Amino acid sequence: MDRVWQWGCSKEGIGRVKNNKLVNHLMRLKTMKTLIARFVREEAGQDLIEYALLGSFVSLAAYLGANYLGGQLNTWYSAVGGEVSEASSGVSSIIP
Repeated sequence: MDRVWQWGCSKEGIGRVKNNKLVNHLMRLKTMKTLIARFVREEAGQDLIEYALLGSFVSLAAYLGANYLGGQLNTWYSAVGGEVSEASSGVSSIIP
């Protein structure tokens, strides 16, 4: 049976260790812990997330405002259209 060795961590320190499932699992676990700790410590990504949240709130407010304003403008234009229609029917009865 071939023994596969690789560079990694063992009880004796950094060096050649036997490539088995436990060693690989422990190395991946340490890498994941390091990655998560670095992610929590770093603040560079927080600015991007804050700007994304701010942009989404602004776009949501613009969408809701446009819907409300659109409804109000529709009502106003309908009222103006009714007035114009009423005025034109009054003019058509005066002018043959």
